Amino acid sequence: MTTIPTTRAEAKAVGAMRYFTGNACSRGHVADRYTTTGQCLECVKAQTGAQVKSGYFKKHYQANRSRLVVKQRKYRAGNSAAVMAASKAWQARNPELTKQYKRKNKHMRRAAIGVFEQPDIDGLLRIQRSQCVGCDASLADEFHVDHIIPLAKGGSNWCGNLQLLCAGCNRKKSSLLPIEWRRRHALSFSMLREATK
Repeated sequence: MTTIPTTRAEAKAVGAMRYFTGNACSRGHVADRYTTTGQCLECVKAQTGAQVKSGYFKKHYQANRSRLVVKQRKYRAGNSAAVMAASKAWQARNPELTKQYKRKNKHMRRAAIGVFEQPDIDGLLRIQRSQCVGCDASLADEFHVDHIIPLAKGGSNWCGNLQLLCAGCNRKKSSLLPIEWRRRHALSFSMLREATK
């Protein structure tokens, strides 16, 4: 069993996120403290709870949405492996919610009108010359079948509503409409150009 550091300096030295002094904070809490800030966990919980109740986070997000979205996209682009690992870890910790999401998705697919079969997919591969619609990557080894108008937004399963994407583009498109995805896609390319300057 690992022991928690008793000083902030000791916690920094071993790379621990928290430490415990055994002393009360200025508000009288005897609890772990965060290594980065030295704040007591109970004080942080109380402050965060008050901010949630007052609507601070929602207001902050609305006022800074475009900046925060760009920041989040940059982070995800640079840390895709960590993001995927976190997603898988969340799914492992929340098996019931994961099942609910998968059931909902399956239900949407079954409820949508239209059907497609392997010859339709083969035809799409020929039309697209085995290239991703989003980034022109080769689809020879792997591809995802994407609904141009997402099922969640009333799209169908007919072949005319399908396109083949690489895994990365399909994750980025998610349930966006084509115009929304193109705007974000263009933004991603401009951010990439700026980052490589």
